[in-house]
Amino acid sequence: MRYSDPLGYMFTVTTYGNWLHGDERGSHGRKGPIRFHPPNFRLRRWEESKLKHPPMVLNAAQRAVAREAIERECGHRGYTLRALNVRTNHFHAVILTKAPPERVLNGIKAWATRALREARLTGNEQSVWTKGGSRHWLWTEEDVHDACLYVNEGQGVDLPEG
Repeated sequence: MRYSDPLGYMFTVTTYGNWLHGDERGSHGRKGPIRFHPPNFRLRRWEESKLKHPPMVLNAAQRAVAREAIERECGHRGYTLRALNVRTNHFHAVILTKAPPERVLNGIKAWATRALREARLTGNEQSVWTKGGSRHWLWTEEDVHDACLYVNEGQGVDLPEG
């Protein structure tokens, strides 16, 4: 059991419509205890039928704008951004702060969405991110180091800059 505040968090957020329940990679439920859902073609098709917009896939220009907006939000709020990797269908961010993780996550998603819309890189009605996002508490410097290593080096081939 931990008796101190975490040093920060590692956030993972997928783009809208790109990792649905039933996906071949598996998925996690949002409600109740964290449950892993194995691949399920019928569930995935049902989830696809509920989408209000096409899935959001970020191109190089969109990734650059989202990255810059997240960096600005962290600076504006006084958060320490230790690692950030914006991919075509998700982003990871390692942020050191004492702020509640929900506030941090909602803020960075909102700033990134606003910046994409202001740059006219997405429509006003298009959902950019999935609801919520994954939050991993980072309790030690080793946790922070490992999270940064994963974000910076565990995502595969670097994507071209926008």
